[in-house]
Amino acid sequence: GSPCGCDLQLNYLGVLEGEERATRSDPSLFYWFYWGVPATPAAAYTVVYRSQLHSEELNIRTRQWQRLAPLAGFRAVQLEEDLDVVDATNTSTGVFSNVRNHMYGVQFGGQALLCQWGYSRLETVVKAGVLMNDVSLSAQASSVTGSPYNLSRDFYHTAFCGEFQLTWVYVFGPYMQGKLGYQALFLDGVALAPDQNDNFSVTTGEGFLDLGSS
Repeated sequence: GSPCGCDLQLNYLGVLEGEERATRSDPSLFYWFYWGVPATPAAAYTVVYRSQLHSEELNIRTRQWQRLAPLAGFRAVQLEEDLDVVDATNTSTGVFSNVRNHMYGVQFGGQALLCQWGYSRLETVVKAGVLMNDVSLSAQASSVTGSPYNLSRDFYHTAFCGEFQLTWVYVFGPYMQGKLGYQALFLDGVALAPDQNDNFSVTTGEGFLDLGSS
């Protein structure tokens, strides 16, 4: 902090990688996925879904009131997802897709002290920001024979980012605190990988971006 009651905050939030996969013996899976129609469908396909999130923010927080500390700053969020449908026996053939959201913008909010009991307190933080979203979409359909089909698109769109925190804090001493709480991050106007697979054709390149919430 500083004598004027202002703090400079640097925060990072990340979900390094979450992955889900399932194998299905249903060749029709391929038919709706980026409009890919293989000449000889496989007996079974493995569907792989991966997602990772990174959020960095730099805020200035002012403490002019006892229970309320407004803040304002800059935030960058990266959301990247992969959704692939691959031959269960030959993982080099199938349709492979990737969606990247690179968001940058300003945010405003505040930290509030809800109540206090001795050395413990309950506080909350609320933030909201409008971000510019640079979306990159790519997909590739590969087969055993022939050249692969490739699809690549770039879009710009406005996104919204909201964050809520509720934290119980216990002060053990002048240099040590313990915290236990709940944190939620909401994104709107982002491209999610599962939403794109029936909107684009990997063979013709036609289609439109589907934006949703996370």
